[in-house]
Amino acid sequence: MMETNKLKRGLSLLMIFGLFFISNAQYLTEGFESSSIPTGWIEEQVLEDLHWSYQEGGNTIGGNTIPAYSHSGDRNALLLGNGSTWGETKLITPELDLSTATNPKITFWHAQKEYLNTVEKLRLYYKTSATAEWVLIQEWDSDTENWQEESIQLPNPSSTYYVAFEGRVLYAYGIGIDDVAIADNFACIEPSGLSVTNLTDSQADLSWNENGSATVWDIELVAAGTIPTGNATYENVTNSYTAIELSPATSYDFYVRADCNEDNSNTSDWVGPYTFLTECSTIDAPYTEDFENTGNIPACWGQSGANISNWDFTDNISVGHVGDNDDTYGTSTESGGYFAWIDDSQLNFDSNIGLETPSINLSTVSSPILTFYMISNNEGDNHESAGINVLVWNGSTWTVELTEENNTNGWVLKTIDLSSYSGVIKIKFEVYQIGPESVNNSYFDDLAIDDIMVKSANNVGINTVVNNQEFTIQPNPAHNYILIKNAQLNTENIQIFDIAGKLVKQVKQQNEEQTFINIDDLEKGIYFVKIGTKSNRLIIE
Repeated sequence: MMETNKLKRGLSLLMIFGLFFISNAQYLTEGFESSSIPTGWIEEQVLEDLHWSYQEGGNTIGGNTIPAYSHSGDRNALLLGNGSTWGETKLITPELDLSTATNPKITFWHAQKEYLNTVEKLRLYYKTSATAEWVLIQEWDSDTENWQEESIQLPNPSSTYYVAFEGRVLYAYGIGIDDVAIADNFACIEPSGLSVTNLTDSQADLSWNENGSATVWDIELVAAGTIPTGNATYENVTNSYTAIELSPATSYDFYVRADCNEDNSNTSDWVGPYTFLTECSTIDAPYTEDFENTGNIPACWGQSGANISNWDFTDNISVGHVGDNDDTYGTSTESGGYFAWIDDSQLNFDSNIGLETPSINLSTVSSPILTFYMISNNEGDNHESAGINVLVWNGSTWTVELTEENNTNGWVLKTIDLSSYSGVIKIKFEVYQIGPESVNNSYFDDLAIDDIMVKSANNVGINTVVNNQEFTIQPNPAHNYILIKNAQLNTENIQIFDIAGKLVKQVKQQNEEQTFINIDDLEKGIYFVKIGTKSNRLIIE
């Protein structure tokens, strides 16, 4: 089994070197498979008379040989200390001609296991003539039990060039080196033109322009605004690449780099970020949006149209426009609180302003309908008015299903039949001007919407229940129980509906004075309690 593993390592390295040098100018390869110093290599003793040997693995102490094997093949170079005095010896390559190299690199593997806190050192040097002084490139003095790869840029390439490995040793497992290669890694050019297409709620196609000869690339994908780590999320990918298992409605930054040698030994700099947002997941009907989102646009909703007016979300407009939650117009939506509105009291109101829902799946309800509340309030008789269209997207076409151009007397309920649609739809509320700007170039018709619901026409729903209570609910808001008082109504059952119109609880009325109801099993939210034809709103916190 050991021989088989060594053979596999040797074949793997041969394949790597074969690929490596097909696309790069080769100057040197050495695997130290001879029992003596390789042809053309020389030693230079610096301290003590120590010599490099060529064997399998490292030194043996107490029956343990570390590393146990060469990185590949049967032998590696090894420098051992004499156990009493620090020694240093260089192992020097043959003379090299790097005059044509544009980006020469040396790649090698090394191991240097410490013993009794004695950590030996490996140093890498170069010089540009036989008589020049050695120049230190880098040194390693960490405890390295297993073979570790290094890939180092060689500075100042010239027609006469030497590289030296110098071991500083005393008494440990020795300094081992193996599989040395020097090649010209032609400059790896950065990609450009990052783009993202075919976005869904869980995947995206990432692509870019290649400006060199790379055929594989690395990608790093992070949450938008996050500092990249420099570590690839996806390695050795093709162009384009489909990133999968993404989170819906999430912003990402994507970076890409070229991998010119297909082994990360010669890569371009990272390019990016390109920021993209995944789609929202399709939501099954029944669906409700009451804009109770602390003044922010709801998740997965969108705005369209370019204008100085945009949709806003509030629970109180101090200047006395539409929808004040102090019930300025004597009526109220079912949910109360926040609503969506647009202030048309602006100049140059010359384009449609849309507010668009997420994708909604109608196949989960029968006889689907859309219901919502709206206010249209023209604040001056001598000013132009604005209208609102409600459009439905069937996957290919927007169709106007409702147009309203008149003022309303407070909040009014609107219902649209969606039975002609199937599958996935979107809905858009789009405000537009009526007629030319004729009076003071102004529009003073503010509009508001609230409590958008897509549901089955067969559901009772909150929009078919009016707050005409003849009973009280205590406490309200409630946590784990409620007490219905003064319910002197000719019915046995008390029903509780959620905001989507689904019956979630039904109990028998205990007496005409009061009824205790445990609500521990209900989630936080807005509900409606119905007794006969009368109803009242309940908030569970």
